[in-house]
Amino acid sequence: LQALLLVVFMVVDSFGSQALTCDGPCCVQVIYDASCSKCVHAVRSVRAFHSSLKTHLELVVHAWPSADAEAALKSLPESRRPNSAVGHVIAHFPGGVVLPTCELRVEELMYEMEGAVYLQYPSRAVASRIKQVVHDSLWEARQALPNDMLPWWQRTEIIKLVARALSDENFCILDDFLSEEAALQLCDTALHSRCTMARGTTNKASDKNDPSRGDVVLFSNDHLIPGSMALRAGMDALVQGLKNCPEVAERLRYVNWGNAAMLATYPGDASRYIKHVDNLNGDNGRKLTMILYLNRDWRPCDGGRLRIFDPAMGDYNVKYEVDPIWNRLLLFWSTDEVPHEVLPAYKDRTAVSIWYICGRESLSNPESFQQLFNNRQLTCLAGSDPIQCLEDAARTREERETMRSLQGEYPFTEARIISLGKVFGWVSDPAQSGKACDDPIALFSCADAEKTLPSSLSGDAKRAKIDSSPTSLNVTDTSSNGDWSIFD
Repeated sequence: LQALLLVVFMVVDSFGSQALTCDGPCCVQVIYDASCSKCVHAVRSVRAFHSSLKTHLELVVHAWPSADAEAALKSLPESRRPNSAVGHVIAHFPGGVVLPTCELRVEELMYEMEGAVYLQYPSRAVASRIKQVVHDSLWEARQALPNDMLPWWQRTEIIKLVARALSDENFCILDDFLSEEAALQLCDTALHSRCTMARGTTNKASDKNDPSRGDVVLFSNDHLIPGSMALRAGMDALVQGLKNCPEVAERLRYVNWGNAAMLATYPGDASRYIKHVDNLNGDNGRKLTMILYLNRDWRPCDGGRLRIFDPAMGDYNVKYEVDPIWNRLLLFWSTDEVPHEVLPAYKDRTAVSIWYICGRESLSNPESFQQLFNNRQLTCLAGSDPIQCLEDAARTREERETMRSLQGEYPFTEARIISLGKVFGWVSDPAQSGKACDDPIALFSCADAEKTLPSSLSGDAKRAKIDSSPTSLNVTDTSSNGDWSIFD
């Protein structure tokens, strides 16, 4: 009898006509177009992955068209409900996350399933303490300041609080960072530049349809972005102030460059950027990340929060979630102390990012080294002498003299890169190192970010190079044409 019931269940399940409801707190609903072979194939992979999780997470699958599937569609939050299920796999998670096109991004669905199982939030007491340090203490200090022409955050007592937050919690939040005029200029540029924006990428060779990242970007070195100069001036002033704070001064000692501003929009179709680190291996020069959010009238149902994790790429402990509200500045260390992700956005979500670069760290490899001389990509902090910044980054007298001699020589020849490798101790590939990189997306869109995807993939569900971490899967493109080819 048990064997017979098992067979009956498998037959019903294979046609996706389960009559189960999704009432539990750990239940995922999946609705798919049963007439679409791509959707059927995707659901088959999802089922196999769900079985490998071996947890209490319930998976309820509805084949469309059917009464159950229509009821499941109607149960979705109205602002996140797709117009049609035709040709789609749609997933609905506890907490309201809706992924409307999982047939294109199966691994993203699996990533979210694993998060639903393992994600841990801080206790109320811990969350309150963090909020007090990174936001509330600054807001309270602001209320006591006189109203004058100086930006509120540019006062010594405020910058000291920012340094404390970076030292204690690795990030900080400043509201009303720019003048309203400058923020409006940046926002208007984003609205009128969508047709010229390019898909963000996660490494130099990756396909620009990479499903782990869904934003479109524009760099200020390629296009005039009104408001970006005011943003850079403000951020430079903040960095200069932080350099005078003992808590963070040593970490920022050789941070004398910032990159061209990157304007990024997540286009409101559940687009996101999965968990990553801006400078995972500590060798691309990025030391401090600054992001200004430009989302007027943002509401929680619009999605797009930035989720910060505890300092471990394989850790599912959430530290904080930042609301991407209008004219809010978020700054955090670019290192592996701050793994983070952009949660699915259901309305256009726009931000401008600048990375501040450590000159000394940039000497560790030829790619980072060359960017110090590429003034299309990097410029020194306001008021700094570029030659002096280069010399300060040097570790020895020979390096200092070499840096001084290279003025005006960029881009470097292959032979020059090989000779420089002897001075700076690089083990480089001459075939690659001699090529100067003028692609801003390749250099400054989290080029070294690891993609953290489901750890439980096994058997036919896996075609990737993985590391030994038990909780993270670092995926490398193994297909010949650059497309992601993880699943059969």
